[in-house]
Amino acid sequence: MFFLIKPYLKNIEKKLNKFLEDSEIDVEKVYKATSNLLFAGGKRLRPALCILSCLIFTEDKKILNKAENIAVAIEYIHSATLLHDDVIDEANLRRGKPSSNYLFGNEVAVLSGDYLFSQALRLIVENSNLAYLLLTLETIKKMVQGEIFQLDKLFDLNIKEWEYFYIISAKTARLMANAFSLYPYFLKENEETLILKSKLFNIGEYLGLAFQLVDDLLDYTGDEHTFGKPVLNDIKEGKITYPLLSILNKLSDEERKKLEETLEKIKNKNYDFEDLKFIKELVLKYEGHKETLKVAKEFVNGAKKLILELPQNKYSNLLYNLSDFILARSY
Repeated sequence: MFFLIKPYLKNIEKKLNKFLEDSEIDVEKVYKATSNLLFAGGKRLRPALCILSCLIFTEDKKILNKAENIAVAIEYIHSATLLHDDVIDEANLRRGKPSSNYLFGNEVAVLSGDYLFSQALRLIVENSNLAYLLLTLETIKKMVQGEIFQLDKLFDLNIKEWEYFYIISAKTARLMANAFSLYPYFLKENEETLILKSKLFNIGEYLGLAFQLVDDLLDYTGDEHTFGKPVLNDIKEGKITYPLLSILNKLSDEERKKLEETLEKIKNKNYDFEDLKFIKELVLKYEGHKETLKVAKEFVNGAKKLILELPQNKYSNLLYNLSDFILARSY
């Protein structure tokens, strides 16, 4: 998928490791905990968006070197949130491997996430400007707000559709929008660059929303080995995601009552496989998986429409194809 930008991604991979070690005192546990997550096979979608944001418009080496460094920062921020999420969710697996909190303990995992945040912000300060730093700080704030809001909505069958989309926008789509907004921040600000910032932000957000919808879909329909994390994990954690949310108004009174009882069992950690199977079968019976894919396609089509307004070259074509990959992926 990323063959065209492979040299840049290889550089980013090296820098992901280099900037981890770039500290006055090397704390071995922090290095191991962050490396355990960073190099466990992530898709590098956010760094790819950073690079494509620039390559669609320029091949200036100075800009692309800075873009690589900021791509590292964006991946650090993403990884920091995953480290913290795994502690909150008490997860034992991440990307099919033992999670850092499982291997090194919650304390080390949380502090390792904090370390990644600090390194990320340092890289952004060194390689961009105040405007992009402020954008990133606002993104981190939104991600935290989204996580807290989601905690308030766990096991809540009365969650509204707009609340679900607020959560996935804040927790996932916002960082992708941040990544793909990068290029205009290297330019002098004027009306034209402001319009471009908005357009790139919207593309990144649409792709991020579609990505998370497919992620939520795969939690119900995916294969655990291929997906890289336990399936039906969201419902075990009390997250009412779109595949279930979209069918709630189709349930019979009896099904609704049984669903409420099942969620109560899961909340009290007194459930078994049959309880999870019941919820999955409800989603499949009322085609929540199909409705989720339909909405994801709508967001992808919104992104594609805007991509066609960008300079048309091999890099914008790669981004266009990446949109289809987001829909078709199985991991």
